[in-house]
Amino acid sequence: MWLVMMAIGLAAPGDRYGDSLLPGASQAVAAPELLGTKDPFSWVVPTFELSEGGAGTLMLRLVVPTGTHVYRDGIEVNVTNAGGLVVGTPDLPPGIKLVDPGDPSNEVRELYDHDVLVAIPVTAPAGATGLHTIALDLRHQGCKPGLCYAPVQTPIGALVHVKAP
Repeated sequence: MWLVMMAIGLAAPGDRYGDSLLPGASQAVAAPELLGTKDPFSWVVPTFELSEGGAGTLMLRLVVPTGTHVYRDGIEVNVTNAGGLVVGTPDLPPGIKLVDPGDPSNEVRELYDHDVLVAIPVTAPAGATGLHTIALDLRHQGCKPGLCYAPVQTPIGALVHVKAP
């Protein structure tokens, strides 16, 4: 995975886990290996296109492999820099409500056992033509039966191309 990330320009030499990711076309960002157990979850951040003065929805995808799950409250998407655009609050879809088997109090939690689409509303103000980067801080903690991986934080940029009307 690391060699692939370097080959397609998502990581710089000497950057072990790709923490210095450059924005680009659709990017898949995998979590680092932790204690010999590789976190199988990854984020897909597409390039997004808007017209000047227009609005749309940037859709991020958290890839959840078969046989794993991620709790809704274990996902965070924070916008750290809007890049000159107007960016709304990220929205997660409802999850499946189940009793958490690892919680002795039998707490009901929402989870996803499939890919998760996170919707982020974006508006391009007048005069904002060109390329913009929305800086994001993506966090998740996924699980498989009998094991939850350590939480992972991934800073990344989503490219937005704003075209003249």
